[in-house]
Amino acid sequence: MLAARMLLGLLGGAALWLAFPGHDVWWLAIVGCAALALATAGASWWAGALSGLLLGLAWFTPMFTWAGTYAALRPGLP
Repeated sequence: MLAARMLLGLLGGAALWLAFPGHDVWWLAIVGCAALALATAGASWWAGALSGLLLGLAWFTPMFTWAGTYAALRPGLP
């Protein structure tokens, strides 16, 4: 059961990432939020926190590519 919750967290994060600009599949934002709700429903606090952490990592990690371009020590340089 814990593995299913973790998988839902990861898939929800991927769905939220695809909902943002660049992919623009906006309706996946609903799927991502529903996946987190299913992953945390009836879970213990640590299983819910782990699911949320995995969702956040799957969502935000691919979005960090902008940081080197726009928020680097010298923006625009590799």
